[in-house]
Amino acid sequence: MSKSIHQTIFFILFYFLQTIKAEEHLDVESLDNIQAFVEVFSHLKHRYVDPIPEKILVNKAIQGMLTDLDPHSAYLTPKEIEDLQETTSGEFGGIGIEITFKNGLVEITACIPESPAFQAGIKRGDIIKEINDQPLEELSLSESIGLLRGSVGSTVKLILQRIEPLYNGKEKTTKIIKRVERSIIKYGSLEDHLFEKGIGYIKISQFQDSTRKDLLVSLRELSSNGPLLGLILDLRDNPGGLLKSAVDVTDTFLDKGTIVSIEGREDDSTQIFSATSEATLYKSPMIVIINGGSASASEIVAGALQDQNRALILGTPSFGKGSVQTIMPLSNGHAVKLTTARYYTPNGNSIQAKGISPTLVIEDIEVTRSEKETLSIKNMNRIKESDLPNHLSSKQLSTNPGIFNPKAKLLKDRQLLHSYILLNGLAFLKNHQ
Repeated sequence: MSKSIHQTIFFILFYFLQTIKAEEHLDVESLDNIQAFVEVFSHLKHRYVDPIPEKILVNKAIQGMLTDLDPHSAYLTPKEIEDLQETTSGEFGGIGIEITFKNGLVEITACIPESPAFQAGIKRGDIIKEINDQPLEELSLSESIGLLRGSVGSTVKLILQRIEPLYNGKEKTTKIIKRVERSIIKYGSLEDHLFEKGIGYIKISQFQDSTRKDLLVSLRELSSNGPLLGLILDLRDNPGGLLKSAVDVTDTFLDKGTIVSIEGREDDSTQIFSATSEATLYKSPMIVIINGGSASASEIVAGALQDQNRALILGTPSFGKGSVQTIMPLSNGHAVKLTTARYYTPNGNSIQAKGISPTLVIEDIEVTRSEKETLSIKNMNRIKESDLPNHLSSKQLSTNPGIFNPKAKLLKDRQLLHSYILLNGLAFLKNHQ
């Protein structure tokens, strides 16, 4: 054996002996497996048809060890660590999609509004088969993300598979080829609007460092002409983000009780996050909209507000990513992103592979004629404008595409429409108690 292989064996055995010392028992089967690993390493080093640098062999071994554990654990290069930091800060280079492993395939879980991918017609749920003619079957998730990133102005070629349900219960599978130009993705985490009847709307696209601060600004602006009579919090297609940000956002709407608990094997990976009375800014009726693209941190928010009876959850079941990943820096400049714990809602329910079930299931389909009529002026007159304080005047409505048109937005979004109608009713009842 070469000197380098001897060094590799030495380090593996050294680590194993340290493990034995810590656990105070000898695992003979593990010794046999380590011996097998060393033999495979030697065969690859000397007998594989093409020479492979030892560094690549070791990196591949680490990647394989992590990839097969779950879809979220990964071995990160220094560049991937930097990309991850850029994503959570709100600005990064790419085409504007979030991806994950699902049943061994790379699936798009979110498409950032107005991003290059969004404008190219790419949708949540699309499966990526190839990136720049590179099949993804043998690549890790981090490697797939690396292929999507690139210099601004360069083009990435995607081969996608889109599966769409048919009315007869069958599915239609379509192969789609897209060429998308990369750009700087400025991922603003928050969007807000004020509807008629004093109903506020806030959409959080991702939980970033600045999300709590942006939320407070939005709440102040929406209530600048008087207190809100209701709030719609839209978490659809929100892939998650920072745990602290999700806890802080939830704390904005709760004055007591548990927000989320985290349980892992080690003591330092088990925590309970609770609401603080000082953080409560809003107590009016509230609806949270979720769908299959709502994952991780967004599920924490929805689960806490549901269990604490603070908000009605509307939409379709969420994604079901209820695990915690911890970034562990390594001495070689790389890092391990390792799943270390699970999330639990205040009632002790695990989010993992289950997701959040809405209180009211409303499918994301085209607004029906009867629903449009419900929103009509004739029917809405059952709740008098004069009965609800702080209503908007008709001068604030416009059909000009450059100005926000609340009614037009509602008529394009069935889940949002139902949220608006429900909050109108709740606000009316509260105002006449």
